Amino acid sequence: MQIDVKENETGYLFPIDFEKLPFTPKRAFVVTNKNKNVIRGRHAHINEQHYLICLNGKVQIKFESADLNEVFFMGVGNSLYQKELEWLEIEFVEEQTMLLVFADKEFNENRYVRDYEEFKRMIRGKRYD
Repeated sequence: MQIDVKENETGYLFPIDFEKLPFTPKRAFVVTNKNKNVIRGRHAHINEQHYLICLNGKVQIKFESADLNEVFFMGVGNSLYQKELEWLEIEFVEEQTMLLVFADKEFNENRYVRDYEEFKRMIRGKRYD
């Protein structure tokens, strides 16, 4: 989904209508980088959804789920809906890249899958091929 970013000579405005999000957010956070080629993410969520919006810069996302494995780029205004058991590895391609993330639940470390092999075992039975 592309956010309807308003741009003029002074900068950007990112209007976000919560009714258009796929869930009602319980929390929000911003992820930034200091240098290029920083990698973040490298995890999936159990029973939790996230919605990522690129506010500045560019990221390369390696995305994997039970039925999809792809790499794509997100730039200013692009967004991604991350459902449960979807693995993301996010590389910050440009300096000062900024992602705004909405989550449907409060933070709980127990809902995170940080071990890739464990993630693969979890989705093995959910493949749609």
